[in-house]
Amino acid sequence: MTGFPDPTYAALAARFERFLPATLERIPPGLLREAVAHVLLGGGKRFRPVLCLAAAGIDPGAPPEDDGREPALFAAAALEWMHTYSLVHDDLPALDDDDWRRGRPTLHKKYGEATAILAGDALHAGALVLAAGAPCGSEQRAGLCALLAGASLAMVQGQMLDTIPLAMKGGTAGDAGPSVEGILEMIDGKTGAMIATSLRMGAVLAGTGNHPGWPAFGRLLGRCFQLRDDLLDVTGSLPELGKTPGKDARQDKSNLVSLTGVGDATAMLDQLRSQAYLVTDTLPGDRAFFRALVAYVVDRTA
Repeated sequence: MTGFPDPTYAALAARFERFLPATLERIPPGLLREAVAHVLLGGGKRFRPVLCLAAAGIDPGAPPEDDGREPALFAAAALEWMHTYSLVHDDLPALDDDDWRRGRPTLHKKYGEATAILAGDALHAGALVLAAGAPCGSEQRAGLCALLAGASLAMVQGQMLDTIPLAMKGGTAGDAGPSVEGILEMIDGKTGAMIATSLRMGAVLAGTGNHPGWPAFGRLLGRCFQLRDDLLDVTGSLPELGKTPGKDARQDKSNLVSLTGVGDATAMLDQLRSQAYLVTDTLPGDRAFFRALVAYVVDRTA
């Protein structure tokens, strides 16, 4: 993640990038693997994998021969496969109808809608295969799979809330319009569920999976991440973001920025930052790293 103040992030991301290409071997050579590789290996922040690895407390500088024996890398890859599936399907014309992702043509623009749908399906299924194949105990593998499947379901539900009419955003069909509470519910599913689960999957492998700080921190971090994304959608550009800005406004989608205005949304983001800092003080593991992560998420420009 460019500009992140702690070198731990870059080191964890580098170890993950080294491991990720080999996961494509689960798909036979051909068009499907080519399409999945286009979107999976196309860069990105690797935010969710790094969260998982950090919560697991793995050594970012371990030699390559250790990678195949590190269950946290399998869990991190499963998260990235699942996250990438959601991006592929979100970009389709039926949903966000976007032409760009991570500075490259979206999958349906390069390969067509049918291939994009099938590649997304393969990424979803492959994510669970990776979690189920992690080199750890059967109880831990079951925990990883349950967490990942539950996060996927919550993510789809959040995306559904993002697609229904604005009158539904307040919680019931009779509401006059969107509400802060309704939009936060959508964010907690669409964005927060996978972020919280990234932390919890790593924590399962570290033996701290039941710590209540992980879901609380993940929810707050997800809200910070999405609110900053929504602010950047108003102020950013395609070269900066790697995706088309201004989509929500053009598609008449409501978010916290459009509902409250840039000033109030920025103030809300500062409040969420403070709340997240408080939770980091309770976490097991590298609290300084997670605190720096909050600061970066809130202040990032892309």
